[in-house]
Amino acid sequence: MPRRCCVPNCNSGYTYKPGCEEKVRMFSTNDVKRQQKWTQLIPRKDFKVTRHSYVCVKHFADEDIDKGKPIVVGGKEHAYTKWVLKKGAVPKLFLSKYFTSSLLSRSKYITPY
Repeated sequence: MPRRCCVPNCNSGYTYKPGCEEKVRMFSTNDVKRQQKWTQLIPRKDFKVTRHSYVCVKHFADEDIDKGKPIVVGGKEHAYTKWVLKKGAVPKLFLSKYFTSSLLSRSKYITPY
């Protein structure tokens, strides 16, 4: 099953939509406490983050992602491809202009931390 970002109005992972063919890294979590925190922060009505929910890299600050280190193979340096979230990283970048006024009226979505 394809991975799709669960953040409202984000098209990451929706390859059937025109203009969404880009490959974007996705993150999920098995940590129940982190799932609860993400559920509070993601401005999506009646939604609960589970271990099967994914949030794309576009919703995390650069400093919250460990992009690994370059590796050397055969004398050539290659980019390390596995990215991981740092401890305590939460999604915090949302496109608020697309949200409904009822969602924006909730203070937890305006200032997520």
